[in-house]
Amino acid sequence: MTGYGPNPLATVITRVDLSGKVEWQRTYPGTGKPQSRLATDGALWLAYPDRDGQLLEGVLPDGSTGPTARPECRADEEIGAFVLLDDGFVISWVSGSRMVRRERSRPTSVPEPRVAWYTREGECLWSTPIALGAVSFPGVVEMGDRTGWEIRPRRPWVPEEIGIDHWEPLLVSADRIAASFTDTRGGIGRTFFLDEGDRRVRAEGLLLPRFLMVESGIGTVRMPRPCGDLWAWMRALSGSRSP
Repeated sequence: MTGYGPNPLATVITRVDLSGKVEWQRTYPGTGKPQSRLATDGALWLAYPDRDGQLLEGVLPDGSTGPTARPECRADEEIGAFVLLDDGFVISWVSGSRMVRRERSRPTSVPEPRVAWYTREGECLWSTPIALGAVSFPGVVEMGDRTGWEIRPRRPWVPEEIGIDHWEPLLVSADRIAASFTDTRGGIGRTFFLDEGDRRVRAEGLLLPRFLMVESGIGTVRMPRPCGDLWAWMRALSGSRSP
């Protein structure tokens, strides 16, 4: 099991037997968003920060440390999500959270989110920047000084901080990738579809937080209908390798 420790910035992994008895437990530094993936050989891969950057570590069934990989990154980036592949990793990178940076104010510049493909040794095969841009959706309103305290539709805005989608942040199916990034304050964002072959963003779809319109299935990618290629991608992604 992967969860939080007494400190919200700590990640705790615990192995229990079928009776619920704890066999072993290990604590790691964290980002407030524990990230782990279970490999077919029984190793639990964990993403966490350390003094030298970001580390992917395989924890063996007996609790010992297995293989590790250190993907290259900027000092102000953190692993938002990752998918474990047979021969490597796909990682969504986002700006390190203020809580992790121990900063109260927004930094003057933040790195663009990006999606990157790595070997199991941590060598970067390619990296593609993601431009989220301004976000909006009909029905989003605001009220404050600039509206005279009247409720008015909110104009598109550029997020101050970008994170990953909470529900399905990163999916991989064969050579297709769906990576979802959102405005961390409002939850509205986009899902970007990349092709591993040409490393480009091939399409994107609107992504909304579930609390806005649950009856409309919000939380999934919404696209207009004549989009045959995109719908084919979504059908392919339904059998993705992401847990």
